[in-house]
Amino acid sequence: MTAAAAPALDRNVWPASTRVDEDGVVSIGGVRLTDVAREHGTPAYVLDEADFRGRARAYRQAFTEACAQIGTSVDVYYAGKAFLSVAVARWAHEEGLRIDTSTGGELAVALRAGVPGVDIGLHGNNKSDAEIERALEAGVGRLVIDSLGEVDRVADAVLRRR
Repeated sequence: MTAAAAPALDRNVWPASTRVDEDGVVSIGGVRLTDVAREHGTPAYVLDEADFRGRARAYRQAFTEACAQIGTSVDVYYAGKAFLSVAVARWAHEEGLRIDTSTGGELAVALRAGVPGVDIGLHGNNKSDAEIERALEAGVGRLVIDSLGEVDRVADAVLRRR
């Protein structure tokens, strides 16, 4: 396949560094995906750090500017359920985003990445008492309550911490 015959890449999906070479092989950040597959196997999840950071900055800036026009401010969160690793959490936070988690595992990843509790949100409609306790212990900045029953569970957890 020639590069001219290669399918067009949707720039809203693919990193800006994505290229299709003359053999039809896709590369991201200068790394051929065939080489990734050979070295790491498939499936593989490939990220371009520069592209990720650039998009994070663009989202934060767009929301900040839009909210400033109406006289308010905003906190922009990266949704951990999209894909969360220690590196991704660190990149997002370094670019001014907070981290949205929906499980105790995601919360642990964000904390391990060095994201301060205040910059983490925890939501999810099936939070365990242990996850609620851990969120309070970590000083999570936003604990989204998903049901009336959870109001009492969170209140009880707060009272136990006194």
